Amino acid sequence: MDGKLGLIVDFEIHPDKIDEFMALITTNAKASMGEPGCKQFDILRVNEQPNRVVLYEIYDDGEALKAHGTMPHVATFFAAAKPLIAKQSVIRMERLLQAEKPAK
Repeated sequence: MDGKLGLIVDFEIHPDKIDEFMALITTNAKASMGEPGCKQFDILRVNEQPNRVVLYEIYDDGEALKAHGTMPHVATFFAAAKPLIAKQSVIRMERLLQAEKPAK
């Protein structure tokens, strides 16, 4: 186990608000990657549901994740994005293994 914490955030966005949401989440993701302890912040869109966006985030530890939640850019994102979001769920987890490609 490498001790890193993972977070999956699943957003269902009001269909007519997806472009606005994507601009906001892209700005938030870029700012998040500048935080100490944030190792990965991926934005994914569900193929069959273009108004569903999933974040995959990896942090060094619980303190880094907690610090992320207090960042001003996160508060700014949620203040602007809240009216665009129809549903949201969060799954917190511990990463057990990061698979790597074998050396050639």
